Amino acid sequence: MWDEINIIKDEDLYEHFNEYDIILIGTNVYCTMSQGIPLKIMLNYPYVYNKNLDTRYGDIDKLGTLLECESQGEPTFCLCFITKGYNFRPDLESDYLSYEALEKALRLVNIKYKGKKIACPLLGSSRFDGNGDKERILGIFNDTLTDVDCTVFDYFQKSRAEEMK
Repeated sequence: MWDEINIIKDEDLYEHFNEYDIILIGTNVYCTMSQGIPLKIMLNYPYVYNKNLDTRYGDIDKLGTLLECESQGEPTFCLCFITKGYNFRPDLESDYLSYEALEKALRLVNIKYKGKKIACPLLGSSRFDGNGDKERILGIFNDTLTDVDCTVFDYFQKSRAEEMK
């Protein structure tokens, strides 16, 4: 239906939530939303964090699944479980994204939200949700999101400390 993914560079998705039907957010299986755009969502849209806390902590069976979070009159978010957890040893492995989970989640997004206008950061590419290879990730986006109108916001997500400064 759509030829390609629309990419907006160096602009924070947070300022554009109300322009889209669904906002996709990449997350891990440990129910944390402590850095980057997930932190902003946790602090300003607590229904998302509370629904995330209802899932099983550390359950790797969540990889590749979706969790839709809604509240009357608020943006609809969809958490995409795309990484097992944190990168405790970036000196040993900088890329900790599960590409298989990302692809599975995006295939589900393509089915569940067919015809919808969706937006997301470049899932899996930030240091907080996988630190994955951007070109490989964009290939997965282009291969899987064929029936949705998707806008990807490709920007540097700040840590909690960087936001505080």
